[in-house]
Amino acid sequence: MAAGNTISGLQGTLKTGSVPATVHHILNWKLKEEVETDRFNTNSSGGRKLSVPGSGMWDGSWEGKLHDGEPCPVRAGDQVTTQFFFDASTNYIAGTVTIKSVEYEVDIDTGKALSYSVTCEGHGDLVETGNLLGGS
Repeated sequence: MAAGNTISGLQGTLKTGSVPATVHHILNWKLKEEVETDRFNTNSSGGRKLSVPGSGMWDGSWEGKLHDGEPCPVRAGDQVTTQFFFDASTNYIAGTVTIKSVEYEVDIDTGKALSYSVTCEGHGDLVETGNLLGGS
């Protein structure tokens, strides 16, 4: 199978809320899936560790710029449905997140644009949509 074209992140976005609304002025987002593992060696594993998957979890983060009349859309402790879009089409991963932290940055010295960063933890399953990830 021939390799396809590399996909640019320029059209990536993020939506939050029970009726998903675009979060404006996003700079980037990250999402990480992982699983707890139990690693062990036995008398029949040939001196190599075995690994058994356990509970799964996921977390994420995003950064944005603040604009007049458009505050950061979430607060620490909020639980919101979030869609992490890879592009401008229907390729995204969605799930409910608990907002773990919101951090603001004000640089008085340089006067650069006000920014914020959000970290979140997944609450339940992730749903993949679109053909990019093999979802529905």
